[in-house]
Amino acid sequence: MVEARTKKGTKVWLAFNPDCEDNEGGWFVEVYLDEGSDYYDYFCIHKEDCDCKDMDAVEEYAKWFMKTAVAEY
Repeated sequence: MVEARTKKGTKVWLAFNPDCEDNEGGWFVEVYLDEGSDYYDYFCIHKEDCDCKDMDAVEEYAKWFMKTAVAEY
């Protein structure tokens, strides 16, 4: 899992799974509020969002998304 921060500064953990069907080639990202819990939320990274073949780029995009787009936690 990768640690990230939300817009409010909440620490979260992200788990990355290759996506399928309409988003094949992209990623399904699960958001956890602590490492031992069930996932709290999720979002998709589409192949148009970043270089989905480069895991560093995928992780950086996910961290950016959590910091800029998610405000509820």
